[in-house]
Amino acid sequence: MEYQVIMDDFQGPLDLLLHLIKEKEMDLETLELSVIADQYLQYIHAMDPSKLEEMSEYLVMAADLIEMKSKLLLPKEKVDINDEYQEDPRETLIKRLIEYKRYKDVLDDIKNQYEHRQTMIIKPAASMDEYVVDTSTMIPKDLEVYDLMKAMQKMFQRKALLRPLDTHIAKKEISIDERTSQI
Repeated sequence: MEYQVIMDDFQGPLDLLLHLIKEKEMDLETLELSVIADQYLQYIHAMDPSKLEEMSEYLVMAADLIEMKSKLLLPKEKVDINDEYQEDPRETLIKRLIEYKRYKDVLDDIKNQYEHRQTMIIKPAASMDEYVVDTSTMIPKDLEVYDLMKAMQKMFQRKALLRPLDTHIAKKEISIDERTSQI
């Protein structure tokens, strides 16, 4: 994978490209390939030639840049409308760079969160053994099913006593004449 190369300041060919673009303060959408390709080649010439594997990844990117630069410099052929759509290599590079920049930004955020998390002190999980109750000694060995049924009946009887009583007060209509006769 080409993003794993780590050199002095850059972590791969795309990282160097992003650096060169930022250095020239260019917008990714309006990338000037000729300026970037020239700077990229200058950087490769300054690299340590003993690191061939790392240098090869940069050379592949340089070859892509040179190819794109040459396509931009050569006169354009007449494009037949029936031909399939050919994507501009510059657009492809710009998409790759934008995607790489997003990943790099997210990685920076993750790194910052990790460093922040390292400043926190975490309490190790406590042992709950002292609070565990051995339930095997709670149930008597000579317990019968009928004993359990009796205990359940007693529990239901006690629960019934806790319920409020259902009382109904019946209205009896008494006329004034009846009430005066009672007095």
